[in-house]
Amino acid sequence: WKSTDSGDTWSTKRSGFFAYGGSSIAISPFDENLVLATGGHMSNPPVSRGVQGLFRTTDGGARWSQVASHWMPRPNQERGGDLIAFSGRNTVYLGTADQGVLRSTDAGLTWNQVATPAQLGGATTEVLEVKAPRLTPDGQYPKTLFVVTLNPASPLQKVVDNGASVTVSVAGNGLPSLVNSIAIPSGNQTIIYAAAREQGVYKSTDGGATFVVKN
Repeated sequence: WKSTDSGDTWSTKRSGFFAYGGSSIAISPFDENLVLATGGHMSNPPVSRGVQGLFRTTDGGARWSQVASHWMPRPNQERGGDLIAFSGRNTVYLGTADQGVLRSTDAGLTWNQVATPAQLGGATTEVLEVKAPRLTPDGQYPKTLFVVTLNPASPLQKVVDNGASVTVSVAGNGLPSLVNSIAIPSGNQTIIYAAAREQGVYKSTDGGATFVVKN
């Protein structure tokens, strides 16, 4: 759906968007017509992945094309946040439910794996959210991400993409086992807020190393 009057009215923009429902969406900070959106099935896997994954439009939603086929959280699941994170004009990261974290260096057209599920804590670790704290020039590394997963032993991970390699470390000491979403002030990696379902809101002032409850 798309609104051009500040949300007063909406029209469908689904030509080529063949997923059964949308779960996450992001607009390029450099081009309002470049939009990426994830879509998934309304049933549990295993299912065909042909109509789920990541979809891309370069004309403001008039036409969509599927650019990645991965299992995504079902749209009716009440968990997770932003699965798509722009970190530059052409550099984008994507969190999936079966392939860990992927990276694109051509504005979402093609994708390569950056962090595997095993690196994020388990063979089947599902990513719930990916956040890139700041925009940096394309090709400039390292790039730091914070990744929320469904792994109760380590729900928050710090991922440092070095270009040719990746470093993954456990963050979030003090967080409960289930985290839904995080928020980071633009350009400031030291302050992070976390929404932890029934446990409330937590805050870190040391770049995600430790958190304290702030209900």
